[in-house]
Amino acid sequence: ARKRNWIKPTMSGGESIDIKQSRHPVLEQNHGFVANDIIMDKKNRFLLITGPNMGGKSTYLRSAALISILAQSGSYVPAESAKLGLVDRIFTRVGASDDLKRGRSTFMMEMIEVAHILRKATNKSLVLLDEIGRGTSTFDGLSIAWSVTEDICNRVQCRTLFATHYHQLVGLENDIDILKNIHVQVSHVDGKLKFLHTIADGPCDDSYGIQVAALAGLPRSVVERA
Repeated sequence: ARKRNWIKPTMSGGESIDIKQSRHPVLEQNHGFVANDIIMDKKNRFLLITGPNMGGKSTYLRSAALISILAQSGSYVPAESAKLGLVDRIFTRVGASDDLKRGRSTFMMEMIEVAHILRKATNKSLVLLDEIGRGTSTFDGLSIAWSVTEDICNRVQCRTLFATHYHQLVGLENDIDILKNIHVQVSHVDGKLKFLHTIADGPCDDSYGIQVAALAGLPRSVVERA
């Protein structure tokens, strides 16, 4: 992969994040890695990210956290420019795992982690949420994700990136001043789905779950029936 420069970030006591052409410090070594801006300020403290699986949502979340950690440790960061307000802690709810030894399901572990975030995060924190609520029924999961979003925006008011497939949440942008919808872009080329891995403003109109299932090799008859 083409070698890219790392730059010295500018740190401040404010609460904004302005990273131009951010990159994941490990994955940027992959051929064709796509850099993206990460912009958060007082009016856009909660970024709700929609888009298909494999589109780059989780990489975008992880890049924000890793660049914040590198910057606060005095390191150079993988970006064209970076101005970051200090964070007191970084909280993550990313990935899926259970705790069989203690008899805790994946969903229980997810809820324990979310509960910890809601109790401990302050308005100076950085929170990453990846698909919370997916481990239970659709209605319960959506309800929890909706309520957690409202609580973070209205009470905690910390900088948050929340990747979700619950498209019902995108309407909250009209009700919550600090919430902004963004999405990872895809295109259709010759009837096939192409992941662009670029971030753009506004919500995504589809999760493209069936198309991704087809790419994974699900039998054609099953895909067509779905």
